[in-house]
Amino acid sequence: MKAGESLTQTYTQAVTSTTGNNSNSTRLVTTFVGIESVTVPAGTFQACKWTDDSTTNGTTTRNSRWEVKEVGTVKQRDEIQGVDILLESATINLGRGK
Repeated sequence: MKAGESLTQTYTQAVTSTTGNNSNSTRLVTTFVGIESVTVPAGTFQACKWTDDSTTNGTTTRNSRWEVKEVGTVKQRDEIQGVDILLESATINLGRGK
């Protein structure tokens, strides 16, 4: 994807509870923001930044996430609440040697 391009997904979840069966319809728009340098306790990385806008039953959330190839998500931010989840440390096994 190029910076600014988005992928839209729509899905329905069936929910079964003691009060009956319901379903939730969700629309998820994932946008590639670009490559950014991000520093977390585990180090500094060149990461792909994505935003996820999710709307379920009229409620919208927005999360940003920074992902690094062969590492995974190094930072995630709840944009509405301003809460960050940061990678503190990681061991990466690329299957090279033993």
